[in-house]
Amino acid sequence: MRDVLSLLALAGGIVLWVAVGGWAGAGLFALSLLVILGIMIWGFGKGDMP
Repeated sequence: MRDVLSLLALAGGIVLWVAVGGWAGAGLFALSLLVILGIMIWGFGKGDMP
Protein backbone atom coordinates (compact mmCIF):
# COMPACT_ATOMS: atom_id res chain seq x y z
CA MET A 1 0.00 0.00 0.00
CA ARG A 2 2.82 2.34 0.88
CA ASP A 3 4.52 1.63 -2.47
CA VAL A 4 1.32 2.50 -4.34
CA LEU A 5 1.02 5.80 -2.47
CA SER A 6 4.63 6.77 -3.19
CA LEU A 7 4.11 5.84 -6.83
CA LEU A 8 0.97 8.01 -6.98
CA ALA A 9 2.82 10.90 -5.35
CA LEU A 10 5.64 10.54 -7.88
CA ALA A 11 3.19 10.43 -10.81
CA GLY A 12 1.32 13.47 -9.44
CA GLY A 13 4.59 15.37 -9.07
CA ILE A 14 5.60 14.56 -12.65
CA VAL A 15 2.18 15.62 -13.98
CA LEU A 16 2.36 18.87 -12.00
CA TRP A 17 5.91 19.53 -13.19
CA VAL A 18 4.94 18.93 -16.83
CA ALA A 19 1.84 21.13 -16.47
CA VAL A 20 3.82 23.99 -14.88
CA GLY A 21 6.65 23.57 -17.37
CA GLY A 22 4.16 23.54 -20.23
CA TRP A 23 2.55 26.78 -19.06
CA ALA A 24 5.96 28.40 -18.59
CA GLY A 25 7.03 27.26 -22.05
CA ALA A 26 3.82 28.54 -23.63
CA GLY A 27 4.22 31.89 -21.87
CA LEU A 28 7.82 32.26 -23.02
CA PHE A 29 6.82 31.29 -26.58
CA ALA A 30 3.98 33.85 -26.62
CA LEU A 31 6.29 36.52 -25.20
CA SER A 32 9.01 35.91 -27.79
CA LEU A 33 6.37 35.88 -30.53
CA LEU A 34 5.04 39.25 -29.33
CA VAL A 35 8.56 40.69 -29.24
CA ILE A 36 9.31 39.46 -32.79
CA LEU A 37 5.98 40.82 -34.02
CA GLY A 38 6.65 44.17 -32.33
CA ILE A 39 10.12 44.43 -33.90
CA MET A 40 8.68 43.57 -37.33
CA ILE A 41 5.92 46.20 -37.06
CA TRP A 42 8.38 48.77 -35.70
CA GLY A 43 10.83 47.97 -38.52
CA PHE A 44 8.14 48.23 -41.20
CA GLY A 45 6.91 51.49 -39.70
CA LYS A 46 10.41 52.97 -39.97
CA GLY A 47 10.85 51.52 -43.48
CA ASP A 48 14.19 49.89 -42.60
CA MET A 49 13.12 46.32 -43.33
CA PRO A 50 13.16 44.92 -46.87
